[in-house]
Amino acid sequence: MTLEDPIVILGSARTPIGGFQRDLRVSTAPELGAAVIRATLDRIGIGVDAVEETVFGYVLPAGQGQAPARDRGWLTVCHGSDHRQQVVPFGNEGRHVGT
Repeated sequence: MTLEDPIVILGSARTPIGGFQRDLRVSTAPELGAAVIRATLDRIGIGVDAVEETVFGYVLPAGQGQAPARDRGWLTVCHGSDHRQQVVPFGNEGRHVGT
């Protein structure tokens, strides 16, 4: 990939929204992230081997530490890809996270 290559976004998904200490309490943030990647790839019909990079924005997940992307979750889905993670900034700054 070079700087001249176009960036193409083929699809997206988001994690489910749950209540505090309710249905999603048994899942970790990386496990939910892995589910998002799987859902996105299923929707657009490509395999995990086609993924070169993942970009995740997040708010600090309680009890998950500072780098949940390094956990077993989404990197086991796309084990050969690079990843970029960043705490999601507020307002218009959030639009530049993936650039």
